[in-house]
Amino acid sequence: MDNFARANKQTNPPDKSPVSTAQKNPKRKTYPGDISENGWRKLKPYLPQAKSGQGKAGRKSMESRGVINGIMYIVKTGCSWRSMPHDLPHWSAVYGYFSRWSKSGLWQMIHAFLVRKVRRQMKREPTPSAACPDSQSVKTTACGGAHRGFNAGKRIKGRKRSISLTHKG
Repeated sequence: MDNFARANKQTNPPDKSPVSTAQKNPKRKTYPGDISENGWRKLKPYLPQAKSGQGKAGRKSMESRGVINGIMYIVKTGCSWRSMPHDLPHWSAVYGYFSRWSKSGLWQMIHAFLVRKVRRQMKREPTPSAACPDSQSVKTTACGGAHRGFNAGKRIKGRKRSISLTHKG
């Protein structure tokens, strides 16, 4: 056997098949906050389309479903952005999308859509006709600033927030 054949035989052993892409990148772990297929199908039309080729140089467009799963992980676990698992998109990218979508009013639009949908399923009018005001007082530190006050009813120094509830909370 000549040197060429020996070298070729050593670099390409016949008994080993090449590793597929699926074997190199195994499916990521699923988390309790991951969006379902049905939920994704309903949410996807409301998300902004990725700007392919129009982004900054060197940046790839991010998969929206991965971003949603990252945001849902934060909501479900209550962890900090930097504590996101490494098999989800990078925390700074997920936070960037969350921040942009919050400023644009996307989350409020999705919330309003879901409220109307739930009310229709309960055979009620899409918009509520009555609401009950409620408030909550939370203790804060001594150096609270301008938003710190005193709730005489509960005798608490701190912040007070008010919300409006329908019969479903």
